[in-house]
Amino acid sequence: MTTGVIEKFLNHLKYLGYDIEEEDTGRFSAKHERLFNMCISVKAGGIFFGAWVGGNEIAETHRQEFIERLNYLNGKAVVLRFHADEDSDLMIEAWYPKRYDRVSFAAFMDLLSRDSQLLFSDDYGVEKYCG
Repeated sequence: MTTGVIEKFLNHLKYLGYDIEEEDTGRFSAKHERLFNMCISVKAGGIFFGAWVGGNEIAETHRQEFIERLNYLNGKAVVLRFHADEDSDLMIEAWYPKRYDRVSFAAFMDLLSRDSQLLFSDDYGVEKYCG
């Protein structure tokens, strides 16, 4: 991916209020006051967005219930995917094609924000498993 293309995505995120820092070559951190902090990198011809939330003892001792809730949320989500790693930490991931279009990427980010709110829903949220 050319520097110009990734730069367009990063500038859009800055416009949305994210502070962007380059971590390694081609890897960036995006931090926001109200939204999830994310790691961003180029992957499989697109932009990969990832976030990690530490799991707690409830996530470990009730892993099956935790995974069932994540599976339910995956069925409701549009652009995000949720899964638990081997330590029962919550992994949040999304991927967007490398072609930048301001309107399409804005719609993607709106959906990403909407999907992230699923984590806190009263019926199927996963707050009690995190932290």
